[in-house]
Amino acid sequence: YKLDEEEWQMIKELCNILEVLKDATLFFSRSTTNLANVIPSMDIINDCLTTTAINPELPLAIRTSAGLAKKTLNQYY
Repeated sequence: YKLDEEEWQMIKELCNILEVLKDATLFFSRSTTNLANVIPSMDIINDCLTTTAINPELPLAIRTSAGLAKKTLNQYY
């Protein structure tokens, strides 16, 4: 099985979202993290997910995934 160009593009977009989440995980894992740093970081994640979820140029699967991730984030935020 070989991925077509559309599937590769979807993977690239998913990697962009996962990169933001990875960076946040590493940031929150530091011993110097405090509440004053957490709120702005959560805002960045929220903005990324919102932008992705409403971008009509992205595939529906990516927009839906971002929307669900945002819904999950909002349970903690």
